[in-house]
Amino acid sequence: MKPISAPPLPISAMLNAAIALHQSGQLEQARAGYEAIVAAQPQHYQALHLLGLVAVQAGNYATAVNLIGKAIDIFPHNADFFANRGLALQQLHQLEAAVASYDRAIALNPKHIGAWSNRGMALHRLGQLDAALASYDRAVALNPGVAEFHFFRGNVLQALQGHPAAITSYDKAITLRPEYVQAFFNR
Repeated sequence: MKPISAPPLPISAMLNAAIALHQSGQLEQARAGYEAIVAAQPQHYQALHLLGLVAVQAGNYATAVNLIGKAIDIFPHNADFFANRGLALQQLHQLEAAVASYDRAIALNPKHIGAWSNRGMALHRLGQLDAALASYDRAVALNPGVAEFHFFRGNVLQALQGHPAAITSYDKAITLRPEYVQAFFNR
């Protein structure tokens, strides 16, 4: 008698299982789950995007840009896809391309805090200090309770020779996170 095997899981169950693995830090198992989904449905943009995030977390930024780019080609309406591609591009030192990706994320979702903050970081590295400050100002306006936003804003203000305003930003970062050693140091 032939053993009875369980029917294959539906794609949605496979995705949920892979996401659970991903969230618990089991990147290799999550990657295998996402790859199985893409093998079954090559146009599954969510699995492609999440596979790209695993690549980001593993430091495989070029692979991440490729995978997230495929997800964007299939479904160009998700701000997170553009924001995460921007992160990978930024790690590859492709700062102009990263800013363009963040700009697209912001166009899709003007309240995308991560895109605003990371855009500020990329613009700061490009030496576009006024634009970087504007990005951090927007991130702070959207979520004033994040110490890092105030810290990065302080760094830009310091570079702009706005020391009193930089100190105010560092003080706010320290108020929000009293153990923020780098904010104390920069202050």
